[in-house]
Amino acid sequence: MLGIIFLKDYPRIRLLEIMFQQASSTVLDVRDRVLLFLRQACTPFYTTPVSLAERWANSTIIGNFVISAIIDGTEQKCHNSRNGTTNAAFFSAKKSQHSVNILIMCSPQLQVYYVSPSYPGRNVDMTITNQVLQNWTANWEDEELIVADQGFICKNPRIVIPCDYADPFAKQLRTVRCRVENCIANFKHFAVCREPLREKVNHADGWNRILSSHQAHWQIVAGIVNCNLQGNFK
Repeated sequence: MLGIIFLKDYPRIRLLEIMFQQASSTVLDVRDRVLLFLRQACTPFYTTPVSLAERWANSTIIGNFVISAIIDGTEQKCHNSRNGTTNAAFFSAKKSQHSVNILIMCSPQLQVYYVSPSYPGRNVDMTITNQVLQNWTANWEDEELIVADQGFICKNPRIVIPCDYADPFAKQLRTVRCRVENCIANFKHFAVCREPLREKVNHADGWNRILSSHQAHWQIVAGIVNCNLQGNFK
C-alpha cells in the first residue's frame, strides 16, 4: 500500500510517517524495498517484443511501411543546485528549467516498449537516442520504422519524421506520432512522474542516485500502464 501511495500521490515522507505511524527510517526502508519489488515485478511488462509477429500485432501499416514504434522524450523538473557543474548539467535549454530527461518508446497501440536511462536535462532527445537505438532495433526487419518529431532529426534510416504538412503520407505519420504523447500522459497520471523531483543534487557524486531513482519510478509505472492496457487491473 505504501509503495502505491508513493507512486500515485508522491507524498512527502513526513506525511507517510503520520499515515502509517512509523519513524521516517522505517518508512524509507519499507518504501525502498517495496519499490525494488515492484520494479522487478513490472520489468517483464514493458520489454520490447523480439519477434516480428509480436511487433506487428501492435503496429500500424502505412503504405509499404510498418510503423513498429514511436519515440519521444519527456522532462521532469528538479531543483537547481549550489554546485555550478551540476546546475549546468541539469539545465534544459529547451524548457528553461532544471530537469531530468527520459525517453519513452511505445507501440502505436500505446504499449510501452522501452524506458531509457534517465539523463540530466542538458541531454536532448537525439543524444539519448543515439546511445540506445541500436539495442532496440538490432533484429528488426528493414521495413519497420520508428516515428519521431523534429527533435530526432538524424541520418538514421529507421527514424521517420513527418515534416511535409502537404504530404498525405506525412499527415498519417503525424496522426500516429501523437500517440506517444498519449502514452506519456498515462505515465503522468502518477504524481511520481509528474511532480518536481524532491531530491536535491549538489555535486556530481549524487547524479547516479537521483538518475537511477528517477528511471526506477518510470519503469515501475511503465509496467503498471501496460498491465492496465492488457486489462489485468479491470
